[in-house]
Amino acid sequence: MPATPTILGLDVSRDKLDACLLLAPAPRILTVPNTPRGHARLLAWAAPFGPLHLGLEATSTYGHAVAAAAHQAGHTVSLLQPLAVQRYAQATLARNKTDRLDAALVADFTRTQQPRPWTPPTPGQARLQAQSRLRDELVAQRQGLQNRLATAHASVGPVLRSLRRSLAAQIARLDAALAATLQADPVLDRQARLLRSIPGVGPVLGAGLLAELPADLRDARAATAYAGLNPRQRESGTSLRGRARLSKLGNARLRRLLYVPALAGLRHNPVLRAQAARLKARGKTGKLMVAAVMRKLLCLCVGVLKSGQPWDPSGRPRPASSTAPNSP
Repeated sequence: MPATPTILGLDVSRDKLDACLLLAPAPRILTVPNTPRGHARLLAWAAPFGPLHLGLEATSTYGHAVAAAAHQAGHTVSLLQPLAVQRYAQATLARNKTDRLDAALVADFTRTQQPRPWTPPTPGQARLQAQSRLRDELVAQRQGLQNRLATAHASVGPVLRSLRRSLAAQIARLDAALAATLQADPVLDRQARLLRSIPGVGPVLGAGLLAELPADLRDARAATAYAGLNPRQRESGTSLRGRARLSKLGNARLRRLLYVPALAGLRHNPVLRAQAARLKARGKTGKLMVAAVMRKLLCLCVGVLKSGQPWDPSGRPRPASSTAPNSP
């Protein structure tokens, strides 16, 4: 029977790591530099206490290197939603905030909540994620320049237009880089082809889904929760009967990626069109209907990835077979 992992909580910053190792009768604290040598020192310090379950907040990329080092050493790693840890601090009436106290809070959260293990991305997925996220940022910047041009003074118009053209060129370069990354990885390339078999899914959404959706997340319900597209009920006793709203407790990039393709799918995808018609017949319109279509589109994407078969017009992917050439 495997030993119960020892809980290790980390508070991560750019320059250092504050660690809290939950041991009886009292936890142990260590601060190390956030460098490869610091990561090795941290793991060596905790090694005598057996396998670890390491928890850290997914607030930035500063913690990715130590998470990868711990995973490579055979330990369980969980990347925690910062909002969940913040609400946990409020629920436990945490009154003070320091780096060491935050590490202890993360350790206690990991102990009580047992968050799902994290699997590091493959090199291809890491490259795809970096390119996809940068493209997302540049598109937002280009839209900001476009909005500013509408009211800009004539003297700055040429500069804004030049910046917009430069951003458009860089976005085109990233589109080519995304396509090259997919073609260079046979698994990702097969999965991208499966996704693009769904009407409404183009190259941007296909690459973005493969970049943002964990490879081990192939369950539609878990995927919609991960994207924050699951409905949140608001009912209590007889006085509160609020409308269900999106939880939005998930990956906001996935929601942004799905929005425009869902609108396109309403015109080109019969399953999404039928979903919208059913909702409209029930009096659902506007954002509520679009959110439901986004959720349905994500479920279709997860379905083809899980089955390894192209999208079927019936709306349900065909069962995977041992002879399927495109099975990821």
